Amino acid sequence: MDIINKYNQWNSELEEKYLNLWPEAEYHIWDGVISPIDYCQSPLKILFLNKEAYDTESYDISEALKEELELSKPIFNNRPIKYNFKNRLFVLKLISNLNQSYLTDDVYNQYSNEEFYHDMLKTAYCNIKKSDGKGKSNSQDLRYCFLRNKEIIEEQISFLNPSLIIGGNVVDGIIEDSFNWGENLYVSKSNVVSIYQLVIKGRTYPFFDMYHPAKAINHSIERIELFKALKYVNERYPMFWKNRCNNACFID
Repeated sequence: MDIINKYNQWNSELEEKYLNLWPEAEYHIWDGVISPIDYCQSPLKILFLNKEAYDTESYDISEALKEELELSKPIFNNRPIKYNFKNRLFVLKLISNLNQSYLTDDVYNQYSNEEFYHDMLKTAYCNIKKSDGKGKSNSQDLRYCFLRNKEIIEEQISFLNPSLIIGGNVVDGIIEDSFNWGENLYVSKSNVVSIYQLVIKGRTYPFFDMYHPAKAINHSIERIELFKALKYVNERYPMFWKNRCNNACFID
């Protein structure tokens, strides 16, 4: 079975399983890998795990993003979200060559929208809450949805087997005490970024706890803090990030 068919079959079966868990939902917004081939071929596989999708009808957000990105159209209709994703992807692209990389605003400004769109195609985009989203998230509601969806989220992470996970403020009060966690890799005093280790089905994933992508932030400060966190882990555990690359994905 080729990559596309394998992914599509798994994705359809998991979506059906999800719908059976939420028969009362008025609508659902499904998610997953944006471009299966690009994700599979990328050495660094990134999974964004956010809170909820807000809309008024059912659709597949990963397919919608793929269509927009391939047309080089701005993703999302929210300016902070676009630039928060771009900011994080720019720094993460440096992960395989941290000692020889330079992080300045001038270097960042050379990272074009077209390059960013191409890099987003290589990622996966998932939400904790996939049905009946609200305009403003409520932690208690998200916690309830996560516990009901936990097996679905675990299956998404396990099958996609990302190099790392970028969480959009989903740890505290939502998933923190319902997963198994390994050693903390980096805990920030500024709350800009902390790196934990999430354990799913015996495999460990670096989990970046960061601000929600819709939050207006100082991008220069976030780039510096994220870069510092990556270098700290790499100095403490040489080759850590390189060893996270080129892992197999779409694992049954």
